[in-house]
Amino acid sequence: MKDKQFKDLRFNITQDMNNMIIEIIVIRQLLKENKVSKKDRKLVEKELKELTDLFVLEFRKNNVEERKLYNDLMNK
Repeated sequence: MKDKQFKDLRFNITQDMNNMIIEIIVIRQLLKENKVSKKDRKLVEKELKELTDLFVLEFRKNNVEERKLYNDLMNK
């Protein structure tokens, strides 16, 4: 039964969140491939952290009930 409930669980992703995910992926790829100059690296890493933090906040805000259900399922 738990597996079925997990499969039915859906999280809300807004267009802004979707755009953030794409930006995060692109920035991580740039950093991974060393395509950022050493002088700009700290700035890009800071931007990545800010985007990630913002995504987490938005995810929490847009998925209050879904997160509650997820936590209930995990704690059964």
